[in-house]
Amino acid sequence: MRWPWRQRRAIEPRPMVSRAMELETAKEILAEVFHARPGEVEEIN
Repeated sequence: MRWPWRQRRAIEPRPMVSRAMELETAKEILAEVFHARPGEVEEIN
């Protein structure tokens, strides 16, 4: 017997994201939040 709340659910795999892509996204977010220029964001790195 299965419990109704213990139904099996398909887990969707996470898309593969490269570290370079994550870093680029983080830089874009920093630039938007702090109104910084791309060169200023590069200095933070």
